[in-house]
Formats: sequence, C-alpha cells, structure tokens
Amino acid sequence: SLQGAAVEPIGGGPAELGKALAREIEVMARAAQAAQLKAE
Repeated sequence: SLQGAAVEPIGGGPAELGKALAREIEVMARAAQAAQLKAE
C-alpha cells in the first residue's frame, strides 16, 4: 500500500501522480549522488 511505503496519498489525476513521482525520483537521484552510490 502507499501508506505502508511512507507515501501520503493525495488527490489528483494521473498527471499529478506523474509529477510527484518525477520529483521523488529527482530527490532520490540527488541523495544517491551525494552518497556517491554507483549502480552495479
């Protein structure tokens, strides 16, 4: 479930979900880069 994954469900349609996911991916990419993580 979304709440089990620490994701707060919000109202909106597919476009809003896409925007939220894109923001989350960018945040996680920055965190991975800051931690100098490399893909295996």
